[in-house]
This record gives sequence, structure tokens and C-alpha cells, in this order.
Amino acid sequence: MASGKGFAKVILFGEHFVVYGLSGLASGIKNLFTEATTKKVDSGIMLIDNIYNRVDNLKEDENFINARVLKPVLDELNIDNIEITLNSSIVPEHGMGYSAALSVSVIRALNNEFNLGLTDEQVNELAYKCETVSHGTPSGIDNTCATYGSLLHFEKNMHGEKNKIEILKLSKPFYLVFGDSGKKGSTKELVAGVRKRKEENPEEYDKVFEEYKKLVSEAEDALLGGDEKKVGELMNRNQELLVKIGVSIPELDKLCKLALENGALGAKLTGAGGGGMMISLVENEEMQTKISQVFKENGFDSIKIKIGE
Repeated sequence: MASGKGFAKVILFGEHFVVYGLSGLASGIKNLFTEATTKKVDSGIMLIDNIYNRVDNLKEDENFINARVLKPVLDELNIDNIEITLNSSIVPEHGMGYSAALSVSVIRALNNEFNLGLTDEQVNELAYKCETVSHGTPSGIDNTCATYGSLLHFEKNMHGEKNKIEILKLSKPFYLVFGDSGKKGSTKELVAGVRKRKEENPEEYDKVFEEYKKLVSEAEDALLGGDEKKVGELMNRNQELLVKIGVSIPELDKLCKLALENGALGAKLTGAGGGGMMISLVENEEMQTKISQVFKENGFDSIKIKIGE
């Protein structure tokens, strides 16, 4: 038997702006992960999915989403006669990179089971191939966060060449709380909406994008310097820009307001918006508990995370 982990991700800065080639900052989350456990069997490729409570033979049900996602790995590594069990503390379909974490965890478990000697870079490359099944032409940021569990600087190459992804090292942990709006937004529709409004109001949007460009540069310096108060201020400014481009909703605004009124250093939506999650930055674990409780009292689910460990 063998096991492997793939980490969740959080976008700290860059929602929508990265689509236009501006820098983004995202991080893997080492205390939020998917874990795959493998064991050799006599025949078949069985997937025991404890997240969705189902068991599938991946050879017989090739149209099942997890079968399609994992097919590039199973084919390239020539894997057969294996049972894979999945467990996860990541909530699927909440913008935390579940599919990438799943792929990385399975690749690492198979690597350990069969002593394949894959490097982290090779794990990451394979996970990207899995991501193309789910997302067509993904940025690569989710699988890189899932592989390394670290802070990343990301820039989309606007000429179709390889994106710039640089792994950064934090000098101290940062404490965050996810707040769940309880709503779902369509990333495709939200991205299209921003593009349409940008084309209709070019001068207004150019000003927003220029402000973000300065903001993200300051944010990277503040993160690497361990200046959590500055990071919080920049998160608040980033949220104001996201409101301006029309991707926040009342529930996300309320969560941000609740967090800030109760001592958070900063708060903003994370992901495409229109629903999904927001994040609040706090000073310590005690404040994480306080903010989580405030969210619960107001009818919102929450998850406490740390980055930079």
C-alpha cells in the first residue's frame, strides 16, 4: 500500500486580472488536501471515492468524470491492477482546486506504490494533463499549487507560449478563513461579463487595471516581507476593484464586512466571484476561531487555513 497528497489552493490576488496578462498570487494550502491510497489487486482499476460515496471500475466506466480526469496518468504510467481510495478535506466545486489536488494525490500514490521515481516537476506536468480534461486550456496554477503547496507568482502568457509560474517562499505563516457565500457562480459567464464591460468602458477599466498592477506588486513584497497588516490593506483594495468590475455579490460583500468589523486585517472574494468563497486574513489562530464563529452565527460555512508552512 502507498499514499499521496495533493493540496488545495487559494487565490490571494489576481482574480480576472490574470486573464489579461497581469500578475496573480496564489498559494497551496498544506492543511487542506486530497489523499489517495493505493493497493495492488488481481485485476482492474477500481476507484473508491469517499467524497462522492461511489465505487467505479475505471476500465468499464470511461465516461465517469474521474475516469476521464485520471486517464492521462493511467495511460502514460501504464498502470493496471490497482485499487485507489480517495479521501479529501477539500470541498469540491468551491474554487479550491479540488480536481488538481485529486490528480496530484493519485499520481503521488502511484509513484510511491510502483517506485516510479517521479520528481515534483514530473508530477506537476502529469497533473496539468489531467487538468486539461476538466478545464480545456487551464493556466497551470491549480496543479502547481496542488503539487508544491507553496505561494506562487503567476502570469499568463498572452501569446500562447508557456505561462510564467514562480514558486515563492514565505518567511512566516499567514492565517486565513474561507467564508462560503452559499451561492455558485459561472466562471465562464463572469469572465465574459468582465470582458464585455471592459470593452464598453475602456477608460474606466484601464484605470482599475492600472491600480491593480501597482497593488499586486506591493502585495508580493508585503507577503514575502511577512507584513500581514499591509497584505490585509491590499486585500481590501483588491476587493474594491473586484466590486468595481462587477463580480462581487451581496453575500460576499456581507462576509467581507462581517470579517472586517470583527477584527480581520483584510477580506476579499477569491476565485471568479458571483458566488463561491471569500477569504479573510487574521493575525492568529484565536482570531480565526472568532471570525469562523461570526460567520456561523450569520448562517455562513467557513474553513480555517494556513499558508506558508
